[in-house]
Amino acid sequence: MPTLDHLLAPALLRALGFTLLHSLWQGTGLGLGVGLLLWLLRGQAAVVRYRLAAMALATLVGLAAVTFAHYYQQAPAPAASTAAHFVSQPTYAALKLQKQAAGHALAAWPAALAYLEQHLAVGVALWLLGFTLMLGRLGLALSYVQRLRHRVSPVPEAWQQALARLVARAGLARPVALRASALVPSPLVIGYFTPVILLPLSVASGLRPAELEMVLAHELAHILRRDYLFNFLQTLAETVFFYHPAVWYLAAVLHAERENCCDDLAAQLGGNPRQLARALAALAALTAGAAPLPRLTLAAGGPRGSLLGRVRRLAYGQPAPTTGLWPATLALLLLSLGLGGLLHSAQATHRAGPVLTRTRNSATTKETPHDAPRTAHPALAASDDALQLLMQQQLEADGLLTNTDQYTIYLTTRKLLVNGKSQPAALLPRYQRLYEAATGRLMTPTTAYQTQNEVTYRVAPTPPPADPMRAALLRQLRRDGLVPAHARQLQVAVTKAGGLLLDGQAQSAARLAVYRPLLPLPPDSAGRTTSVLLNLDVR
Repeated sequence: MPTLDHLLAPALLRALGFTLLHSLWQGTGLGLGVGLLLWLLRGQAAVVRYRLAAMALATLVGLAAVTFAHYYQQAPAPAASTAAHFVSQPTYAALKLQKQAAGHALAAWPAALAYLEQHLAVGVALWLLGFTLMLGRLGLALSYVQRLRHRVSPVPEAWQQALARLVARAGLARPVALRASALVPSPLVIGYFTPVILLPLSVASGLRPAELEMVLAHELAHILRRDYLFNFLQTLAETVFFYHPAVWYLAAVLHAERENCCDDLAAQLGGNPRQLARALAALAALTAGAAPLPRLTLAAGGPRGSLLGRVRRLAYGQPAPTTGLWPATLALLLLSLGLGGLLHSAQATHRAGPVLTRTRNSATTKETPHDAPRTAHPALAASDDALQLLMQQQLEADGLLTNTDQYTIYLTTRKLLVNGKSQPAALLPRYQRLYEAATGRLMTPTTAYQTQNEVTYRVAPTPPPADPMRAALLRQLRRDGLVPAHARQLQVAVTKAGGLLLDGQAQSAARLAVYRPLLPLPPDSAGRTTSVLLNLDVR
């Protein structure tokens, strides 16, 4: 059964995985920043708040694109005959040593990134599953919109005339169709190039002519602002970043402020804010309990439960609440706290963890006659390390090498030895051809190739922090000129008689009064000689 590693190229899988990972902190930072700015701009016009949220969402998409391009271009190349690739590749011994040193991170972020890179396929698979479901949801919404276009009926001439007056007042050049539909519970707009305003007969007949004209003005405002196109692009971003609380937050802001912007524009086109507020209040009473519509449609009712808040905003100037903000805000805060805790723990582990050093020793001997015929193609390997890498990769592919940190290879025209063990004769021609392609010379009965590789690892623990009391004592000694030149250690002692000795030399009683508070003496030191040995390299 094919896995994700087989379905996606390694470079694509890695770039996609790290893009999803980095989008968590990128979106969190943008979401928190936008939340703060919106609070500061709570008294500003709705169009300002709308543009701020739209810019933040576009920035997140742009950051994701840049991150994807960066990791895709920086993806490790396939195995090549270079010594640098050989030195940096993952090794069995390194993994074994890391397991033995459990509880100590060898390096905070490199180890964390290595772990995440090993499990990128899981995250990408989960994202692909969710993305597929969201894409199916978007497809159903598009299908619903197309069905709405074809199941309509004409509207009364008075409604057409009201719309014509609003179109002329707005100076809109594009034709706008007005139709009745039994499939929609609320007035809405669909389409960008050929926009159509759909009215449910039950709702439209329940509104007074002035109220209906204000509702039409609101829908016309969506067309003037090209909201259908921008809402479609927003829906695409929500489909890709369906997992991100910041996108939920920004989407909630955009939906709320979009309706507020259209309310402001409709009030200018159709009369005044209070008249529109009365129309929205009547619409809220007529559409109470109606099923929610797909987000590709631009309904006059706006997001579910937002009508009454918009009415208060128009009638009394109170800011309209944004529905759906609290769940997204809570999830966003939890995500930021989680990322902050991960960063803090990784940094703490990095400070406390030991350091892994890797040392590689290799030796290669080639006995090839100078008159050995050359092959028809140039040599593939530019160095002994490159030739050794090719041999190692082939041995790993054949299952003959399990530890790439410790091995020896011996090859002639008659035998192949790996770690001193003879290998099947059927494999010998394969390695002869590999040697000839790598060196550019044909193997002869006198040709012999031998190479060995030995890699050692050492975990060096970080030094303990310097004792601040000892450091203060050393500074005072140097200030007083009591540190001998070229000395590496200094012994400071307090005798049982109350004298001060520096490397066995007695000092004055005045100096004892200065140095006694600086000496890390035990509580029971009175009445006996106590000494402290100082390393002079302490700062």
